[in-house]
This record gives sequence, structure tokens and C-alpha cells, in this order.
Amino acid sequence: ADSRQVSAQFAALTRQHEEYVAHAEQAVSGFESKLDAASAHRKEMEQTHQELEHAHSALKQTHQDAAAQHQAVLAAAAAAAEHALTTLQAESHKALQEEVARQVARYTTFQNDVARERALDAEAATAAATT
Repeated sequence: ADSRQVSAQFAALTRQHEEYVAHAEQAVSGFESKLDAASAHRKEMEQTHQELEHAHSALKQTHQDAAAQHQAVLAAAAAAAEHALTTLQAESHKALQEEVARQVARYTTFQNDVARERALDAEAATAAATT
């Protein structure tokens, strides 16, 4: 009876051991699944991080390009304004010179007219004095 009892206890312990092993294997399998999922999630996060870094770099470059274009537009606008001012000054100066020339011509004509009238008056006075 002792050997049967030992055999029964051994069989019970063996079943209990097998149940513990099966339970442990399930726990390990569940842990491995969670570990795989966490690893996949980490890889996904790393990829997202790389994509964000790439997008940030592209945005930074776009900002630098826009700033350079803005500077170029400002420089072109300044050059155009300076050219327009220079042209306007030249046109103004030319118009002023033309107006001065017209006024000088009018004054010269006036002086010539006055001189001619004086000469005619002098001729008339001389003619009147001689007669």
C-alpha cells in the first residue's frame, strides 16, 4: 500500500508540476506577446520620431529659403525704388533746366524788345530834333 500511495502521490505531484509548467509557459508566452507588441510600438515610435525630425529639418530649410527670398525681394525693391528716385530726380532736373532756358529766352527777347524800342525812340528823337 505504501508503494501505491507513493505512486499516487508521485502521479499527483507530476500532474501538479505539469500544470505549473503549462501555466508558466502561458505566462511566458503572454509576456513574449506583450514584449513583441512593445517592441513593435517602440519601432513605430522611432520611425515617427525620425519622420518628425525630417519634417522639422525640411520646415527649417523652407524657413531659411523663405527668409533668403524675402531678403532678395527687399533688395530688389530697394534697388527699384532707388532707380525710380534717380530717374525722377533726373527728369525733374531736366524739366527745371528746360524751364530756366525758357525763362532766359523770354528775358532775352524782352531785353531785345526794350533795346529795339529805345533805338526807335532815339531815332525818332534824332529825327524830330533834326527837322
